[in-house]
This record gives sequence, C-alpha cells and structure tokens, in this order.
Amino acid sequence: GVGPFFGFGTTVLLGVLSGESFGLLVGATVPDFENALVVLLLLSLGLMLGGGYYVENIPAFYSWVEFISPFKYAFHACVRIEFQGTQTKCDGSGVLPDCYDTNYGSVSGEDIIKFYNVQGSIGFNLGFQLLLFGVVRFIAYLSLKFHQNTGRT
Repeated sequence: GVGPFFGFGTTVLLGVLSGESFGLLVGATVPDFENALVVLLLLSLGLMLGGGYYVENIPAFYSWVEFISPFKYAFHACVRIEFQGTQTKCDGSGVLPDCYDTNYGSVSGEDIIKFYNVQGSIGFNLGFQLLLFGVVRFIAYLSLKFHQNTGRT
C-alpha cells in the first residue's frame, strides 16, 4: 500500500536530514576545508559503525555512539515498516534460524524484527531522528555564533 511507501520516504528523508546536520556541524566548527573533509569522513564512518552496519558486537567503550547515529534509527524504523505484522517466506539462504537451508515455510515479521534486534517503535525512531536533526543543527548554529573569525582557507 501507500502507507509503507510514504513511511519509507519519510524515514529516508529524516535520515538524510539528520545526517546532513552532522555535516553542517563539522562545516561550522572546522575552518579548513581539507581538515573538515577528514573529520567528516571519520565521523560518518564512526556513526555507521556505531549504527551497527559493519559490526554486530560493538565494543563497550564505543557503544555510546549507537545512540547518536542517525543510521541506527533510520534502519530500525525501516525494518519495522517493512516487516511488522507480516509473514515472509523462507528463501533457503539460511540467514534466519527458522529458515535454515529450506525454501519451505515462513517466518513472522516479529521474528525478523527480533533477529535484527530492532529497538523502539516506528514513531520513536522517527522522533529521535527529528531530535538529532534539531539538536545537532542548533549546536552548529552556536558554533557559528561564537566562533572566532579566522578566515577560511
């Protein structure tokens, strides 16, 4: 239906805007262009790592990054939009334990949501993306307001 389509669209848009906010923050705080590119690259890779894209078991000293990663909230909202209240046929890939090495049967959407360790409701994840959008942009504004003019290179 149209509900999931607009849900995905809204989630992706909020993910882009909240991620863009981090770019604005770096642009407002790092005066040198080359240094800003390096900082932004490290920040975006760090946020992706913290969001759970590359590693399932994040080390304890780095686990706090998960809570400021817009990637995490966008992914969790999208998984809920796609699988909540559905049945999915097994494809034989063996990714899900209930479908190991078989093309028969199905698995519930709730099992998939648990498999991916999705936290929070769709509304919570979208709301937190909005919060990241606003807070990070406000910090960027404060950085611009109180930053000494050193002249950009």
